[in-house]
Amino acid sequence: MSARRWAIVLITLTLALTTSSSAALGQADGDCHYDPVLKGMVCGEGGDAGDPGTPPEYLWDSWAASGYCALPSETSILWERHLWRVADHVPVETQVTCVEPDWEEVWNEIAEVAAAIGVPQFDVAPPDHFGAVVGSPMLLWYSGQSQIQPITATVTDPTGVVYSVEGRGWIEQITWDMGDGSEVTSTYRDGFDTATFYGDFDNPEAQHTYEHTSDSQGYPIDPDRCGLAFTPVSVTLTWTGEYRTVEGILQTTWTPVPANLDITETFEIPVREIRSALISEDSQLEDDECTWS
Repeated sequence: MSARRWAIVLITLTLALTTSSSAALGQADGDCHYDPVLKGMVCGEGGDAGDPGTPPEYLWDSWAASGYCALPSETSILWERHLWRVADHVPVETQVTCVEPDWEEVWNEIAEVAAAIGVPQFDVAPPDHFGAVVGSPMLLWYSGQSQIQPITATVTDPTGVVYSVEGRGWIEQITWDMGDGSEVTSTYRDGFDTATFYGDFDNPEAQHTYEHTSDSQGYPIDPDRCGLAFTPVSVTLTWTGEYRTVEGILQTTWTPVPANLDITETFEIPVREIRSALISEDSQLEDDECTWS
């Protein structure tokens, strides 16, 4: 056989081996991977359900968490997988990748839970059915749910790594818009486990003193509601959260979510003024039975 003919044969064999190797690696993608214990191809749902298949020459096993990418911060996990020569079940190559937790999916789930909590459970003193009095402090506090326990979401990294992200949320801030141009803001929790306020009369988040009645603020008098004017007051709960990756004994540190969610509820109160009046001994005061909603 001539030298030129040998060269053609070698080139053909090389191309065939390259094509076979690339196809073999491709067969290990998706739901299937090489299992060095079973010494064969294993597929997930929709595949061989764990039964070893007929492996090609080389196959990748599945990604596995093996440690942290950076110490001592431990914000990302190191993953690795191995390329196995199936003929003698020997690993011939190792790939490693660092995966930073993806916060968006678990934050979306936290936000859904926060939104589903419903109308904020806030309280005022005097109660809103009585209204506020000019010159007298009005106490405001929130007594509803302020934490969302850890939620776990499954995320697939572009490299093919499938991992779990754990997230939790809490009310970080409460903002009261008092309707007279003033706003009162308080930090409710400065962390998941640390509460600044506890939502009760003895420890309210905020207080506000009105200087003018509702009608003098420009709000119209409603003849169907006891002939009173009403000031709109809104309370906004600002939710935030943090996330981490948990893989077996490996746990990354809790990292703040770079996002928040505002939930607002608005109610109305009459801001009135109390005036003293002189009456005779024979005068009788009529009970004020007028109520509003």
